[in-house]
Amino acid sequence: MSLHLPRPLASLIALAAAVAALNVSCGGSEPRSTVAPSSLSASTVVSGGATRVTGPGDVPESADGTDEEPVPEPAPEPAPPAPEPPAPEPGAPGAPVAPAPVPAPNPALDPGPFPAPLPAPGVPRRPVLWTPSTHPRVLLRVNPDPVPFSGVAVPLASCRELAHTWYYEQVIHAQTGIPFRLTERENYFDGYFVSRTNENIYVEGNGTARLNSRWCSAFGMAHTAQHRFKGKDDEGNDIIINGPVVRLQQNPSYVPPPPAPAPRSTTLGERGNALLVWGD
Repeated sequence: MSLHLPRPLASLIALAAAVAALNVSCGGSEPRSTVAPSSLSASTVVSGGATRVTGPGDVPESADGTDEEPVPEPAPEPAPPAPEPPAPEPGAPGAPVAPAPVPAPNPALDPGPFPAPLPAPGVPRRPVLWTPSTHPRVLLRVNPDPVPFSGVAVPLASCRELAHTWYYEQVIHAQTGIPFRLTERENYFDGYFVSRTNENIYVEGNGTARLNSRWCSAFGMAHTAQHRFKGKDDEGNDIIINGPVVRLQQNPSYVPPPPAPAPRSTTLGERGNALLVWGD
């Protein structure tokens, strides 16, 4: 007795047998991709048959297809410079010592009276700058100018305790062929009258005379000096002439004393009966 299956059922059995035979011929199961779907970018680009896959650490592309460079962060601003230390107080160690103040020249003091009038009793002395003269017959110069600090003691009793010293030469020149004679001289230190001396300086026509001058002081800061002369030329004309303002440079090792009550003038103050400056 033979078994007859319906035609549709027979077709399904034959199809299943064909599929089973095909799987056996392929030798195993279907290989799986090692790339998980979640690691593929949704912006996969296909160009010229090639596929480019971007990962999470890759540089993104710009709209035109070029790689975008990361924008660098701005450099930090430099630190502000350290503030400079404050200047030392005037009179403190290391503080610069200002040169002696020089009063402005006064045209009324060119050449001015000779001898210079002294202040009235009870009136304090004031510094004065005599306007340096331009004389038709006499030319006065100082060498060197400015005058460096010396430190060589002036061999006089008046300078025994005044250690700060300066030396220079006054040059007196006749600018014409007419001779002249200078008979008096006034000496000033920081604008203060110090002394008046008798002179006998005769200068031939177109000739030159030289006079050595020196100062000693209890104070080694910068100072000024000035000299005035009086005389006559050989034609009987009076001569009054003011010399240049001489600049005396500071003692490089001088340390100003601490502030303390001082006399009216630290230039011409007195220590007991001793004058604190002398010069000729």
